[in-house]
Amino acid sequence: MEKPGRPGRGQPLASGDVIAGDLCNAVAAGRPCLVRVLIGFGSHLVISQPGSDRTAAALRVLVFQVHLDRLHGATIVSAYIVLPVNGASEHAALHFGFETDHRVH
Repeated sequence: MEKPGRPGRGQPLASGDVIAGDLCNAVAAGRPCLVRVLIGFGSHLVISQPGSDRTAAALRVLVFQVHLDRLHGATIVSAYIVLPVNGASEHAALHFGFETDHRVH
């Protein structure tokens, strides 16, 4: 019997995080459940975990993938839709020292 919360053993971590190996198993073999759609928020699955070739292959098998990120990377290559996001430095409240007046705009 599998113990819940053990990564790579069919159950996600207790925190709800899923590592790339678990995602690959779910896409390829449907264990613990079949994954066909993925929405990624800046997590660079292909380069942040071991087995980047396996992870990239699993992402190509997905029926649909949306990725939101500030930077172009290996993970968004297989995405059907890539949506831009802005970072904290782009927020007007954090532009310390970069103040301008109306004439600059």
